[in-house]
Amino acid sequence: MEEEAAKHEIPFISFDTVAGKNVEKNKLKKKIAKSNHGVITLTNFNRFFEISFFNRKRTPLYFYKPGTDLKTCYEEISRTCKFKLRNNTVLSFAAGYVELGEEKIFQNVQTGLDFFVTLLKKGVSNIASVNIKSNQSKAIKLY
Repeated sequence: MEEEAAKHEIPFISFDTVAGKNVEKNKLKKKIAKSNHGVITLTNFNRFFEISFFNRKRTPLYFYKPGTDLKTCYEEISRTCKFKLRNNTVLSFAAGYVELGEEKIFQNVQTGLDFFVTLLKKGVSNIASVNIKSNQSKAIKLY
């Protein structure tokens, strides 16, 4: 798995570097859980990690099955977005930055809105308006 991750330039940390329960290893585990959007791991991760490290920051865990391709698994996880819906349906999320192309920003907005619609009970009929805000220009009302 390490060779495949290095080949596709995916960040990789081996279980040997985090194995153990001393203070330095626990600091490293906390740093990994805080700094990453999600963690791809094998099913036997609980021998090296405690689930409490990931529960504190709500870092999602994704399990890698050895028969699947690591690159497609990584790309699929990096494209996912997760929202926590509260009582009101006001939601905001970051869709991109200045150097990102228009197609990529459009894809990010579309993915976010599709996932948001799936969370709503009545679907699209629950959405009153959709606004895209920018720091460098005025807000654009889409819907």
